[in-house]
Amino acid sequence: MNETLENRRFILTSGMMLLLSLSGILLLWFYKNSDITRLISFLLVVLISDLCIIFYLGLKSKKVFQTKSAFWIITAVYGLTFFAICFPNTLSIHTSVFFIGAILLAYVIDVNLGLVYACIFFVFTCVLNREISLDVLFFFLISLLLSILVQTISGFLSVLLLELITGLLFLVFGLILYSYQWSALLNPVLIFSFSFYFVILLLSFFLRQIISPLKEDTETHVNGTVQAQALTVKEESKVIDKKVSWVTAQGTPFITLQEVTSSTRTELPMEEDALAKSLEEILSPDFELLKRMKTESNRLYRHSKEVADLCSRVAEKTNSDSRLAYAGALYHEVGRLMGSNLLEESLVLAKEYHLPASVISILKQHNYKNELPQSSEAVIVMLSDNIITMYHFMKKQEKEVSIVKLIDNTFHMHFNKGTIEASGMTINQFNQLRKAYLSELVFDEDFMKGGNLE
Repeated sequence: MNETLENRRFILTSGMMLLLSLSGILLLWFYKNSDITRLISFLLVVLISDLCIIFYLGLKSKKVFQTKSAFWIITAVYGLTFFAICFPNTLSIHTSVFFIGAILLAYVIDVNLGLVYACIFFVFTCVLNREISLDVLFFFLISLLLSILVQTISGFLSVLLLELITGLLFLVFGLILYSYQWSALLNPVLIFSFSFYFVILLLSFFLRQIISPLKEDTETHVNGTVQAQALTVKEESKVIDKKVSWVTAQGTPFITLQEVTSSTRTELPMEEDALAKSLEEILSPDFELLKRMKTESNRLYRHSKEVADLCSRVAEKTNSDSRLAYAGALYHEVGRLMGSNLLEESLVLAKEYHLPASVISILKQHNYKNELPQSSEAVIVMLSDNIITMYHFMKKQEKEVSIVKLIDNTFHMHFNKGTIEASGMTINQFNQLRKAYLSELVFDEDFMKGGNLE
């Protein structure tokens, strides 16, 4: 099997880190004439630290290296920080700069990676200087705190709030460091350090705004259901090799498996909305929420439209309400317009734009972790979303995609988890639903050539 893009980026990043480390140590020996014993000790510390970072990157390669920019950011932060620690006097760099890269990584790439980097840079500094100074300890602690807090940033106002917190931390540090002499707070070094952190936090915020859309292209669009389906080709074969009998006596109900129970679901109450729109109104091209989706996130609109088209066709073949299935799919992820909490934000928008109760039910039920699907239309939206998202995910992973296997895996998973039990569907109806997907996605050549899944 060919290496995935993430694995290639991981290998390239690991190699660059080791190369930068060896280059820095050689320059340290050449320009500073450092004691060979001390240099070897530092080399061992650096190599062990590098292996720790590489180990973590290897475990999280799929998450960390979703975009090409991750390689450049991680390598640049490591290289610049490492050389700054090795040659602080030559480069006229203050200690505060050593840890700023960790905060950048925590916010833009991965919070745990930022914490690992902060710890590694702290060790580097202490080993090289043979002491733990008060200012190094402070900037290490503030980098750990800010690396965690940056994850709370959701907009520009939260960035400014974090800047205020940073300013207060610097104020407290300055008072402690200079024996509570207020005049010492005007120390140029302290002012420079705070200004540098202020700028980097803003830079991290704007950099993430650029990277987030790129990352969204390469990750699964939906919930943990689809992520659980991210099987390797070998795992897929194991699933398909199991001879699952899809056809049983007509009218046989699903057997409830205890993997999903009512105690693990959050059933949100639904209030009456006297101003609720009709399906015709919310499907109109002039409906404000639909126009907003097209304007603010064309990617989200294209994904939703793709799922909706498939839902409509499958619903028609299985005597379900095709217009309801289409509408539910069209708005199933509308919450992404507002933030990361998909369900809550979706319900906020549904209330604001007065979506009909039947569509709101699908918004809550298409991800079975929130509430089990209670209608065939909700089941169709859930399955269509899973199948289409998984198809695109595997395509981007450069894996060979078998539509038949993909459909069977999706149906098998939901069958085993009992996620269809509340919908009232029988085994026979579930089998008919599977045949409808096979008909649309495998046997209908026009559908495939039309690009709905490509």
